[in-house]
Amino acid sequence: MLTNLIIILGVIVMVIFATLAERKVKGSKQRRIGPNNVGYKGLLQPLTDGIKLIIKEGIVPSHANKFLFLFSPFFFFCISLLNWFVIPLDYGLAIGEVKGGGILKTIALSEVSILGILYAGYSSNSKYSLLGSLRAVAQKISYSIAMSLAIISVILTVGSIDYLTILEAQSNTPLCYALFPITLILILSCVAEVGRPPFDLMEAESELVSGHMTEYSGVAFAFFFLAEYSMMIFMGIFITVLLFGFANPLPFLFLLYWLRASLPRIRIDHILSMGWSHLLPFLTGYILLLPVILLLFDLLA
Repeated sequence: MLTNLIIILGVIVMVIFATLAERKVKGSKQRRIGPNNVGYKGLLQPLTDGIKLIIKEGIVPSHANKFLFLFSPFFFFCISLLNWFVIPLDYGLAIGEVKGGGILKTIALSEVSILGILYAGYSSNSKYSLLGSLRAVAQKISYSIAMSLAIISVILTVGSIDYLTILEAQSNTPLCYALFPITLILILSCVAEVGRPPFDLMEAESELVSGHMTEYSGVAFAFFFLAEYSMMIFMGIFITVLLFGFANPLPFLFLLYWLRASLPRIRIDHILSMGWSHLLPFLTGYILLLPVILLLFDLLA
């Protein structure tokens, strides 16, 4: 019970600093002033934003499915927290028991999280929310397949589905050098999975107001916000553990901030076409060829 509380508080603290860091980085890249008034150099700005969300009125649409409407953000946040029980934070250091298929648990949780977005859009009884949730689900399914195939390449190379074993296998040389195409695809897939720019179709303000979160406010919206940044931090650790041999989300977070400050949103048809028509055939062929390459290296060795 104490461990669970530590995880929740730790994730919330990391989210607070991640939001502040994003606003600071975006301000620097776009030549403007970021948060700098509330607290020393704006350090208390995320706290005031959180208080504002808590004290705001939570409005439930009159024709919404009230149970699903209120349950969806909480469910989405809980799924994002469960990921932290199966990921190692360093060699031999893990919060939960990761032996016995930690990667498979991560993939399963990633797929289940789609339900939180779908339920949110459906239960709102709003065409904007429903369209936003359907677009988000289509995007997440497309790139979860690409992410799963990229993970299979890592599993075939190391010969294990355990996070700690994969970390130990990279004690001398990171896998990112041997699996360079997979590294790029996995990073791309993770950016699309968390719905960050230029893949932020789940909350395309110019087209769908705010996607599946259009009807949400107050604490319910805060749960979606916490879940999004929790997944961002988790994906940073996930990528570095699988391909770089350490557990540090900062490079991935900085990449997300950089992309948001630099690139425009990609069209939905282009995103889906890239996932199904380009990444899927390439990864399928790569997985078929990879065992042959590994066998040849074993014979030559």
